[in-house]
Amino acid sequence: MAGEEGRRKERGVSKYSHLLESDATFRAWYANVLRASHNTGLHYFLRMGRICDELCPVTPKEIGAMNKTELMTFVSTVVSDLEKGVSGVTIHSYVKAIKSWARFNGTKPEERINMTRNLRMRTASWSTPRRSP
Repeated sequence: MAGEEGRRKERGVSKYSHLLESDATFRAWYANVLRASHNTGLHYFLRMGRICDELCPVTPKEIGAMNKTELMTFVSTVVSDLEKGVSGVTIHSYVKAIKSWARFNGTKPEERINMTRNLRMRTASWSTPRRSP
């Protein structure tokens, strides 16, 4: 089917694919998340890619090796950096991706990460409008 091959070429390769090629454990985590939910796997991969390549000079292996205190400090720093222009729902997605990767590496981050209240409220724009009395 020539049409399908053409579509695959158009979609291209992720700019973060080098992370999968360089780390077998990261590749296994990604495959594991994809098995549960394809969309979640794609989102988590893109979030982790942006964190590692654009936000912080860190590799997935370094994040996976962090203890709880280092991990929570790292996540708090990422959240602070993202609060400058990203919605609360998106930030929450970044946090979930990091926590998923950490759990896969044996660290169980159960602590809560707080976000600015105004940022959380800004994300509620899709809620059902109230009727006027």
